[in-house]
Amino acid sequence: MTTQSASSSGAGLCGVRTARRDLIAILAALAVPVVLTAALVPFRGSFPSTDAALTLLLMVAAIAACGCRLAGLAAAASAAGWFGYSLTRPYERSGIGHPADVRTTIVMLATGAIVAEGVVWGRQRAVAVSWPAGASSPGRSPGIAGAGVSGRPATKKSAAGGPLAPWPAGSHRAGEAAGWGVRGGWPLLAVLAVQALLSLRLVRANTAFQDESLYLWAGHLQWAHWLHGTAIPPFPSYFSGGPVIYPPVGALADSIGGLAGARALSLAFMLGATALLWGATGRLYGRRAAFFAAALFAVLGPTLHLGAFATYDAMKVFLVALAAWCVIRPPAQGRATGWMITVGAALALANAAAYSSVLFDLLVLLLAVLTAVPEAGVRVAIRRAATVLITAVALLAAGLLAGGDSYLSGFVLTTLSRLPGSASPLAVLADSWSWAGLLAVLAVCGVVISWASGQGRARTWLLALLTAAAVAGPLNQARLTARLR
Repeated sequence: MTTQSASSSGAGLCGVRTARRDLIAILAALAVPVVLTAALVPFRGSFPSTDAALTLLLMVAAIAACGCRLAGLAAAASAAGWFGYSLTRPYERSGIGHPADVRTTIVMLATGAIVAEGVVWGRQRAVAVSWPAGASSPGRSPGIAGAGVSGRPATKKSAAGGPLAPWPAGSHRAGEAAGWGVRGGWPLLAVLAVQALLSLRLVRANTAFQDESLYLWAGHLQWAHWLHGTAIPPFPSYFSGGPVIYPPVGALADSIGGLAGARALSLAFMLGATALLWGATGRLYGRRAAFFAAALFAVLGPTLHLGAFATYDAMKVFLVALAAWCVIRPPAQGRATGWMITVGAALALANAAAYSSVLFDLLVLLLAVLTAVPEAGVRVAIRRAATVLITAVALLAAGLLAGGDSYLSGFVLTTLSRLPGSASPLAVLADSWSWAGLLAVLAVCGVVISWASGQGRARTWLLALLTAAAVAGPLNQARLTARLR
């Protein structure tokens, strides 16, 4: 009786605190967008309106994470309203003059609502994972079957009969238990829908630019060479990817649906990359982190543009994401040779499709080590990384032997000895910051928080590795520009 009373009292205090927190969050949803928009007004002429929209979306996500569904929806509506009123032309008027700003406002409202709903769903899912069936969850009476006298959750039992702690929310095993069901994956479907709509706006925006025309033309010639023996130019000697990988695939899509069909193929690759990102993040950190990772990736400018242009980049991103997902997919302590062979094959195909993807090979190998060391040990981790490396090297070597020296010459010319461009290293980094600077800041903040809160070296190093993957491309491009100037 005493325990039940104490539990009821604790539940009452929890309810009061929750109500107070939600009230504060709702008030913040009404006030913070006004303050943040006012702070951005002096700079509205010096940065794109999309950057301001992303800043407001981060604010919406923060409020939704701290409050309830109503707070998140109110923040999204308030942010969209003040964005349209103060940060789009004509300023301080109810109407929005530019069609692109109208679309941005609508997308921000819809995305903000999705973020708010996803945060609430993720919080509920985290509670469900943290408190197994039969255990007393926070705010419930300890009289539920499976709970002890003290109201603590019942723990799992090992094969030897010893207790095993419940899987914590957001852990690798919590994500492993979560699965890919439709009911649990509807936020992913919403994210993919928003990404598809944003990219489809660009699919018919203009005609094919030079790279698209070159790759599709080369693909059609490659099919003519295979089927009819038609002579073709020496594409391998100057292409920045294998002309027998993406160009023929893009040419097939072009034959079916024209340029729009080839661009839709790129969109399919980018949607697949987003889904793989969702799956990998969910297994490492849980569904809430998976939702935010997928949502942020889906609305990035590079993601939307790569999904709207018929180049090899979308295929490269998909294959690298597939390799990373296959690294994380197998159980930490089980046999994973087949998975690691698949990783090596995906990396080899990505390297053949776009030579610049070699930059991410080392990151995927380190990912294989860092995800296996905490539970399987150093030996297993090194064995997995070695399997990936041997498979990738063997397949690439076989490809070079079959293709000849022209492929090696093309790799050196386009990847290691590129011709100098007109942009300076600082201009490259500034351009990269305008596209994905906020994402890089969030990644660095995650590393710092993990280190400061003592969440373990393996977790912090893993976050640092993922952050390095986000900035590796811009830094390498800036390095090449500095070396060539």
